[in-house]
Amino acid sequence: MLVAAAACSSAPPEDCVMIGTSARTFSDSTLMGYADGCSTDADCVLLKPMLTCYTGCPRGVRKSRELAARVALDGLSEMVCGAGTCSVNEGCNPVHAACEQSRCTAKPGAAIDDGGIPDAG
Repeated sequence: MLVAAAACSSAPPEDCVMIGTSARTFSDSTLMGYADGCSTDADCVLLKPMLTCYTGCPRGVRKSRELAARVALDGLSEMVCGAGTCSVNEGCNPVHAACEQSRCTAKPGAAIDDGGIPDAG
């Protein structure tokens, strides 16, 4: 079950919900550009979108493009959040990074290391 919590100190709550929806849409479309070209699961990492007004669920990106993806997300904060005071936190289920059809993705379920112990990250 996913839950999104929105809080605003000056804007009406419905504005924060709209901002959260926009932030998720822009974050998802931005990160999709950094997901292509993997060969194995080891090529992929999880990246949690964190804007000044929004914290989203982890998405899969290419390990070699993680830094560039973070920079792109940083650029979204000003455009999507502006100077507002909204804080939207998307509730997330455990996921792990995987390569499917040459695209990094976040698959349901916690990652399992070689010892069979769920990954804490």
